[in-house]
Amino acid sequence: MPEREYKEDTAAKWSQDIEVTQSQRVVNLAPANYQAESELMRSLTLAVESLCKQISLRQLSAGE
Repeated sequence: MPEREYKEDTAAKWSQDIEVTQSQRVVNLAPANYQAESELMRSLTLAVESLCKQISLRQLSAGE
């Protein structure tokens, strides 16, 4: 599979590329409750924080 450059892609391009079938959807991860203190929002927040920390660490190590 050829490597793809994503930096130039737009949101419209991404929305065209994504075709998720019902069998590919994640189920039972957490109830679909988007209130601030819900299990889903806590899980999403932790995931985003983790990704941000990984990016920061990579940026720091790239400068060494």
